[in-house]
Amino acid sequence: MTVSKRKTLKVLMAGLLCSAAFTALTITASAETYTGTCGTNVEWKYDESTEILTFSVADGVDTAAMGDAGADAYGYYGYMKKAKTVVFEEGITYIGKEAFYNTNFDYGDPKTELTEVIMADTVTSIGDRAFGYCAKLRTVDFSDHLVSIGEGAFANCFSLGTETVDLDLPDSVTTIGANAFYFGSRIKNVKFPAKLKTIGNSAFESCSVLTAADFSGTKLETIGEEAFNMCSKLETLILPSTVKSIAGGENDIGNAFKYCIGLTTIYCYADPSAPLIWKDAQSDDFKTPAGSHKTVCYVPYVYLDTYRTAFSGVNVTFETLELDAELYGYTLSLDGDIGVNFYMALSDDLKNNADAYMEFTVPNGSKTEKQTVKVADVVNNAAKQITTTDGKIYYQFKCRVSAKDIASTITAQMKLNESENIGSSYSYSVKEYAEYLLSHANASGTAIQKQYAKASALVKSMLNYGAAAQTYFGTDGVGLANSSLSDDEQAAVASAEIPESGFAVNDLPSGATFEGATLSLRSETTLSFYFKGLDDSTEFSCTGYTVEKEVSGQYVIARIRGIKAKRIGEGFTVSFGDSTVTYSPMTYCYNVVTDTDNQYSDGLKNVCRALYLYSQKAASYFGN
Repeated sequence: MTVSKRKTLKVLMAGLLCSAAFTALTITASAETYTGTCGTNVEWKYDESTEILTFSVADGVDTAAMGDAGADAYGYYGYMKKAKTVVFEEGITYIGKEAFYNTNFDYGDPKTELTEVIMADTVTSIGDRAFGYCAKLRTVDFSDHLVSIGEGAFANCFSLGTETVDLDLPDSVTTIGANAFYFGSRIKNVKFPAKLKTIGNSAFESCSVLTAADFSGTKLETIGEEAFNMCSKLETLILPSTVKSIAGGENDIGNAFKYCIGLTTIYCYADPSAPLIWKDAQSDDFKTPAGSHKTVCYVPYVYLDTYRTAFSGVNVTFETLELDAELYGYTLSLDGDIGVNFYMALSDDLKNNADAYMEFTVPNGSKTEKQTVKVADVVNNAAKQITTTDGKIYYQFKCRVSAKDIASTITAQMKLNESENIGSSYSYSVKEYAEYLLSHANASGTAIQKQYAKASALVKSMLNYGAAAQTYFGTDGVGLANSSLSDDEQAAVASAEIPESGFAVNDLPSGATFEGATLSLRSETTLSFYFKGLDDSTEFSCTGYTVEKEVSGQYVIARIRGIKAKRIGEGFTVSFGDSTVTYSPMTYCYNVVTDTDNQYSDGLKNVCRALYLYSQKAASYFGN
C-alpha cells in the first residue's frame, strides 16, 4: 500500500494497547455520548454509535495542548479501548505524552480497537510514546504543520500489519525523536520531510523491510546512534550536504546502520571538513562481516582523499561519485542579479546530449515556477566553466530568485526530459549561502575569506532588501531574509535617505505626452514608461536592453526587464524616432519615499529604501 501525506495520508500501522487501571473521574453521559477534559481547555468526547473519540478545544479558546497525564488519569481510557477512530480537531496543538500508550501490552491480547488517527493542521507536535504499541492502528492523517514527532511516538506500530507500507511524512517535520518508529516492521519506504534536521537514536531500528533511505531533499544534520539498526533490507542510502553527525552521540555507541547487512550503496555529499562526525564504533555498520568494506560510499571528487583519511575506520570503501551529474558546490550570484550558481561535473554523454537540462523549482510567493538551463548552452559557454588545479571542469548553472524569495528553498534537478531525472536533486537558498559567506568572511584570512569580506556589505544590503520585499509582498512559511543580521544592520533601511532624482523628456511627437513610470519589484526589477498619444506601431530601443512594447487602452508602454542591482541608480534612456525619455529607478523610489499624500504604504517605502542601499553597495562592489 502506498501512502501520501495529508490530506490523503493513509499509513498502515499496527500496535497500541493501554492497560492501566481505570481512574474514576467526573464524566457526563447521555445516551451514547461520553465526555470529559484532558488538560487545560481540551475536551474529549466518545460517541458509542460511531466509535469515534474526539479531542477539541473548549468554547471561546483558539488553541490548546493536551495534558501529559495519559488516558487513565483523564478518564477516556475505557473508551479508547472501544474507539476505532481518534480525531484531533482544529485548535489542538499538541498530542499528549503517552496519550494512548499501553505499558502492559500483550501481543496475544491487544484489547484496543483503534485503527485510525486524524489530525487537524493545528497539531504541531506529538508527545513521547503517544501511540506506542498501537496494535491495530492502520491509518494516520498527519497534520501538514507537524514539526516534531516525539520519542517512541509510534514505537512497535506496524508490527501486526499484513501489508508493507510507504510512509510519507509532512515536509514541515524537523525532528523525528528516538525510537519514534522503532520496530516498524512493515515500513518499506519513507519519504523524509524537506525540513527534517534530526533523526533520534534508534528512530527506525528494526524496520526490517525498509529498502531505501533517501535524504537528498532534506536539511538533515544529525542521525542518531543505531538510528537504522537491524534494517536488514536497506540497500541504498543518500546523505545530503547538510549532514554534520552520523551516530556521533554522547553514548559513544555509534553504528547508525548496525546490522544493515543488505546495504551496498551510499551517496554522501557532505563536506567532511565542515566538520563531519561519523562514528562506526565497532566497525559493524553496513555489510557484514566487520572490516569487509563491501559497502561502497560514493562522495564528491573534491572530498575523496579527505573521506579516506578521516574515516578509514568506517566499514565502507570510499569512491568518487559515479553519477552523470555531480554537484561540486554552490556560490552566491553576485553579478548584479539575486540567485545561486550550482556547479556540476558532467559526464561526456550528458555534455553531448542536446536535450538535457537543469530544472530549478523556484519559489514565487505562494506558488512555484520552473526555470530551465540547457546543458548545451552551458557547455558551449566558456564563461560558465571553472577548471580546478587538477584539470577537472565544472559547469555553472544559474538560478535567479526574486528579492521576496531570498529565504525560500530552491530545488535543482538534472533531467534528460520531463520524466527522466539524472542523479539526486539538490536544495539550497540564497539566504543560506549568504549567511555562510558572512560567517566565513575574514579580511586577513585566506584568499576566499578575503573575497567574502569584500562582498559582505553587498550581501547584507541584499538580505535587508529581501526582508523588506518579504514584508511588503508577503512570503509564508520562512523567516525574514535578514534575521541573522544585527539590529543596527537591519535598522539601516528605515533611516536611509534617497537623493532626489529627476527625468528628462526630449522632442516628443505632437500630441504625445509622457505620463510617468512605474517600477516592478515583485520578481525581477522592471521599469515601465507610460505614454499617451503615441501611435500603436511605435518601436522603442534602449542601449544594452531589449525593450518590450505593450498597448493597454490609451497607453503605449515601453518596458525594460531584468535591471541589475549595480545599474539601478542609473538613468535609462528609451528612444523612439527622434524622441528620448530618460528615467531612473531611483526617480521612482525617491517619489515614493518623499510622498506626503499617503499614496504609498510604509512597506513599499522600506522596499525602495532597501533597494537604494542595495544598489549603492552593488555599484561600489562592481566598481572596484
